[in-house]
Amino acid sequence: MLYKKKHYLTLLAVLLLTENSVANKLSIAQCKTSFPHWNCQSPVVLKKLDKLVQHLKPYAGKGEIAAFDWDGTAYSESIKLKSGALKNHSFAGQPGWFIYMAEHKGKNNKLLPAFVSFSGAINQVLFQEGRTNAAPSNYGKFSGAAALLAGMRISEINHSIKNYLKAYPVEHYVFYKTLDVMQYVHNHGFKLWIITGSNPYFVSQLIHQIESKLYYKPNIHYKFDIQPPKSNAMLGNIVGNDSLLNKNGEFTQQYNAVFTKNPKDNAINPMKYPVDKEGKARAIQYYIEPYTHKKVVFYAGNSDGDYEAIHYVFNKNNGFIMFVRAQKERISKKMASLLNTMPDHCIEQHSTINNGH
Repeated sequence: MLYKKKHYLTLLAVLLLTENSVANKLSIAQCKTSFPHWNCQSPVVLKKLDKLVQHLKPYAGKGEIAAFDWDGTAYSESIKLKSGALKNHSFAGQPGWFIYMAEHKGKNNKLLPAFVSFSGAINQVLFQEGRTNAAPSNYGKFSGAAALLAGMRISEINHSIKNYLKAYPVEHYVFYKTLDVMQYVHNHGFKLWIITGSNPYFVSQLIHQIESKLYYKPNIHYKFDIQPPKSNAMLGNIVGNDSLLNKNGEFTQQYNAVFTKNPKDNAINPMKYPVDKEGKARAIQYYIEPYTHKKVVFYAGNSDGDYEAIHYVFNKNNGFIMFVRAQKERISKKMASLLNTMPDHCIEQHSTINNGH
């Protein structure tokens, strides 16, 4: 009798362990509910998403931060222009918008007023994008792009973005799988921040369009509660590259370095960091975390420009990483080496347009 009782208790313990382990695994049905644009029938995909879900469970509902790069992570960096001198050439969203404004400049001095001519504005965009014989420094690239908007007001910028998005609708260029992950972490009590090399006002309008037009599930729009910049980029949850406003509410040519400042920087001759590479890690360490009093415990990125941010979030905060890359795109040796150090804290996903499978 004692043997049978002991055997029964052992069997019960095994059954309970098995039941709990199954309960802790993401099922196909749960996957379809939380990540509707992923191929939840794939065991490989299911395993990836289960890893993400299990790692983030301890942080759920605590207001910790999930940060996402934008270009190449949530939005295409290869948007083919439909008209003009650069028709069929591909650009990321922001330079595509700059070129769109230049093409429609004409006599409208509210578009890129710092430039007299269409060609001058186009040439400056090509220079900033490294598509001329000369190339700017990393700081020059991002600060120069911010300065392209000198003389424009926020309302004029927002109006021009809305016109651009009529020609290049967001639904054709988003990565739905990334949007699903953004929605999932938001639904589980994380605060979302965007850390981007693009202008915060530009990205804000894209997010607004996504939330207005695109569906997470049938009859349910995406809703991220990412605060947009209003009268000041610092009032939102989007960290990016822009310039300072003057007293008339117009953007100047002076770069706004508020997001990447270290309080211990040399006040007389500080190093200048754009929101890219080391600047992204600085934005997390010196701006977002002190401002929110929360840790960034999840980061999604797609390139070497995210290397320092990924390194910081993983090593400093024991965070989880989602690395996004285009199909067949090769990862640099530097990034591959970093990702290999965190097999239990990282998943890769391939970016796709128009569907998430």
